[in-house]
Amino acid sequence: MKTLTLQILIALLIFGCSSKTSNESDQNEEAREIYEGEEEVIEETEEYGEEVEEADANADENNEVVENESVVVEDYSFDLDLDGFGQVRFVAKVGNWVEFSLSREGNAFYKFQTIPRNEMVEPAIKGVEIYDADKDGRQDVLIMLSVRHPESLSDQIMSILYLNMGNQSFKIEPGITTLATESLANTVEKFKNVAERYFTYQTVKIGPDETWKTLNLYFEDAETKKTNIHFVLDDLVFYDEKGIWIEGKNLIIEGGENTRLYCESESDNVMQLSWATNVTLKNLKMMHKAENLSADYSNCTGRVLAFDGSTDIVVDGCDLNGCGLAGLHDNTGNKNILVKNTKIHNCSLGAYTDINENVWQEPTDHEVFTFENTEMYNNGPDRVREE
Repeated sequence: MKTLTLQILIALLIFGCSSKTSNESDQNEEAREIYEGEEEVIEETEEYGEEVEEADANADENNEVVENESVVVEDYSFDLDLDGFGQVRFVAKVGNWVEFSLSREGNAFYKFQTIPRNEMVEPAIKGVEIYDADKDGRQDVLIMLSVRHPESLSDQIMSILYLNMGNQSFKIEPGITTLATESLANTVEKFKNVAERYFTYQTVKIGPDETWKTLNLYFEDAETKKTNIHFVLDDLVFYDEKGIWIEGKNLIIEGGENTRLYCESESDNVMQLSWATNVTLKNLKMMHKAENLSADYSNCTGRVLAFDGSTDIVVDGCDLNGCGLAGLHDNTGNKNILVKNTKIHNCSLGAYTDINENVWQEPTDHEVFTFENTEMYNNGPDRVREE
């Protein structure tokens, strides 16, 4: 009897242990399935977040306002005479985000670049000021917004500056976009001080009696500053054995009445702007002056001005004497190049060209170049050689 009881107890213990192990196994399997399911949810959420970020990026890139429910804010919409546009109405709208435009007779004809949202919510316009921030003689637009980050309880003042590019377009200057928690008055004053410093140009003189004898010597020096510089060239002839290579941001290169830049290489461009932004070339006469040029200049294969990856360029009051193939050349990746009060002549191929071998002899609606009061003459295969 005792033996039977002992056997029953052993059997119960074995069964109990077996049953507990089985339950733990089932629970572990169930937990693993739940965890794997959560992993899938997490992966889907991350993918969705990436899609949203990509969609937001694309919307900003295309200057589109994602949310269209907006109303006009009359306090910050007004009529004005705007440089380069004439009599217009500035229209401010607020919805889930903000948008700004110019209109005539109730019809919007220009939409300002969308302000990067950066997750901010609850926008409210606190100020719009029209003034010449960068001292270029054109009215710019300063926008002050009250915004809040979703994870913050306090509002911030966002300051955005639209620069008037002079070709009936504006562009946000990202270098001085600010975000502050101070009062509106303090923010405006500080922003203007920052802008004034930002757009203050250092003067560098170029000439035989100056520290820098030529532009090439300055730009080839890796230690020299390449931003916010006003180069003033002596009123004389500069010879360079190769083309002048310009890169940098916020540059003015200005010559005198008789400043001439001569390139002694028949295959180089007289000047090339590569990855340059906001550069003005003023009062410069440029051409090739190589010793081994043929009688008809047919072996001169360089251009006068070539551009590569450059944005917001102004060529003002210049003389582009082709000698070579063309006065202007759009290589690749260029945007917003304004040519005004300028002469382009004596080019063997055409007044201006591009990387796709297109050639133009007259001003046209070009995707990169805009022309104002620009003369193009004596260019192309029938040109008469000029000295």
